[in-house]
Amino acid sequence: MRGGTLLALLVLTSGCGGIDWRELGLRGAVMTRLEPEPAGTRCAQGGHAVFAGVDLDGDGALSEAEVTSLEYLCNATVPGVLVRVELERPGARCPHGGHITRAGADANADGLLDDAEVTREAVICTEPRAVLTRSHTGVADPHCPEGGTSVEAGEDRDGDGRLGDAEVEASSVVCAASSAVVTRLDDEPEPSSRCATGGTRVLAGVDADGDGELDDNEVSATVSICKPRTPVSTFDGEALVRNAADVAALQGVQRIRGNLSMTFTELPSLSLPNLEVVEGSVLIHGNPQLRTVETGHLVSVRDTLRVSRNGALLRLVLGSTSPDVVLRVGGAFELKENPALRALAEVGCLRPQSLVVADNLALESLSGLSCIQNLAALTVTGNARLPVVDLPSLFGVLGDVLIADNAALLTLTSAPLVTLGGALTVRNNPLLTSLAGLESLQSAGNIDVSENAGLTSTRGLDSLLHVTDSLSFSLNPKLESVGHLPSLLWVGERFSVLGNVAVRRVEDLPALRSLGSLQVIGNPVLEAMPALRDVLRLDECLVLENTALGSLEDLGALHDVRILVVADNPALTRLRLDALSRVSLGFHVRTNPRLPTCLATALAQATFTGEADRLGIEGNDDSATCASAP
Repeated sequence: MRGGTLLALLVLTSGCGGIDWRELGLRGAVMTRLEPEPAGTRCAQGGHAVFAGVDLDGDGALSEAEVTSLEYLCNATVPGVLVRVELERPGARCPHGGHITRAGADANADGLLDDAEVTREAVICTEPRAVLTRSHTGVADPHCPEGGTSVEAGEDRDGDGRLGDAEVEASSVVCAASSAVVTRLDDEPEPSSRCATGGTRVLAGVDADGDGELDDNEVSATVSICKPRTPVSTFDGEALVRNAADVAALQGVQRIRGNLSMTFTELPSLSLPNLEVVEGSVLIHGNPQLRTVETGHLVSVRDTLRVSRNGALLRLVLGSTSPDVVLRVGGAFELKENPALRALAEVGCLRPQSLVVADNLALESLSGLSCIQNLAALTVTGNARLPVVDLPSLFGVLGDVLIADNAALLTLTSAPLVTLGGALTVRNNPLLTSLAGLESLQSAGNIDVSENAGLTSTRGLDSLLHVTDSLSFSLNPKLESVGHLPSLLWVGERFSVLGNVAVRRVEDLPALRSLGSLQVIGNPVLEAMPALRDVLRLDECLVLENTALGSLEDLGALHDVRILVVADNPALTRLRLDALSRVSLGFHVRTNPRLPTCLATALAQATFTGEADRLGIEGNDDSATCASAP
């Protein structure tokens, strides 16, 4: 940056408030003064402040009174890009003032940003952080014999419009229920007996006259936040990053009131070191040269945070790595199709509403996501090198969990997951041998374990008490036994064992008493189902295409079924449903070539109470006699 050309720059540009320098020059010399500007909100990497004006008294120096404009020439934070910053006075555009950042490439290589070189202009307003209050009723206080309400206050540092626990800076107690307490914020004068440097006064009390406002004579508690309200540099609108000049123009921004989007650029990096809050979504998508993303001070994204299809991405820095600083995401954190990204170690204490980690071919660990405690939904799919879903603090998921198509997955999870409101789907994880990692899970809406080529055991669900909808094990080619759920009491809808070519037994369900329906279909070597010996009632019982099954004696305690279908079981010779007393809606025993037809007929006559067209007995052994019970 060459200081000798500063005067020419200021004379030729329009960044000086529209002053006619030629007219002013008639009354005195146009002068500039250059002072160092430390690194800060105006210049992220430091630079120089350029004071300009007219030497009205002719003393050859520019005094403070003669300064008519001020700009900043910032050191480049993005290679090849220059930045110029002009102050924005308080007005309609920025009520509290701010600055205008102009950025562009130095096309003529003179070290200065000319107007013709500006490709991005950003108006960045300075705003004070909001002071928020909240109240908690039922607080014990010696001055409130009937209990009181704690009124707490502090700055909204993460911009989410709510006062979080970490944001509380002052509190007091009002002797009333919280429904009757109202608050009011006033400026704390500077200086005052409470605050030597000024600040914000929080007044609280009971709205005795019911006018919805707290009058001076109704105030019963006062606390003060003794500091000036923290200024925040805010960009109002959609922040689109298309080139290096756009990145440079946003360097000093702390809050974006809108979305931040960086899509289909050729940029190698995105660094916004001052960014704290995005009041919209963050989308970093389809940038083939992008290797690094750094937003180390980010604490809040109101909606979705998506990092996807960045083919060269190696380093992802989101939020502070300090465990005391939380990055809250009001929507989903989606990490998808970043084939070079290997780890999330530099992701801070991230707490999104839901999490999607999909098709990141080199990803080996989720260890940076250790702060997540609750989720609305979890999806981990198509991560070819991920050995475990390591979320060590996750204990609840309100909706669905999908863990599928992870070629290197050895263990489901390290999460102490206790409750799952929706469906758990474990599908096509070829190296998974058991359900280890789910030992803490007590309840789920639905569980589907299917198409896991290496699964040999269903062990791992030691604490599972109930499944609201369905429990299904299907198409797991090496699975030899289904069950091993020692605490399971009931399954609300269906219990299914489908198409498992190696399953011989359904066993080890000692607490199970209640099922909605039972489906045992297409298990060619299944021989026994001792786990079902205490089941008394079923809505539906389907036993189909089990080549080796010789008897239904393990369902011998069953006494009430709405629909019974037993079909295409070539080794079946006996039913042995000795306790069955009623089949109310449908009775179908078909194509069991070794089962005596007379056994099926006798059972139907003894139990079926439905319509005649719902009874079907055919394709069984019509030649056999029935010397024994059905």
